[in-house]
Amino acid sequence: MNFLQKLQSKPKKLRKKIMWLATGASMILVILIWLLSFPKSFTAEKKSENQATDQPKLPSFEEIKNNIKDLKQEFQDIEIPEVTDLETINAPKLIDDDYEDIIKKELLQLPLE
Repeated sequence: MNFLQKLQSKPKKLRKKIMWLATGASMILVILIWLLSFPKSFTAEKKSENQATDQPKLPSFEEIKNNIKDLKQEFQDIEIPEVTDLETINAPKLIDDDYEDIIKKELLQLPLE
């Protein structure tokens, strides 16, 4: 007879005791492994915190102020041409004149609400 068959032949009360003992022993084993591995994960977390503090420092207020001045100057140097007549804009035609006329006619025929 193997172990399981011997266990099944025992009285129900004894089988329940064995079950709870095995469950408790398993849980103790899991908790021990967790506690032993906990310091390793805690030191790894400390190392990552230390690495985070080793990151480069933020720029000073003076550096930020100088960067803003430079950006303002660059924007002022940009030349924007003035367009007074919309017809002078050379935009490509997206639709042919024939289709444009058809669309205008269709729009004119739509009821106004």
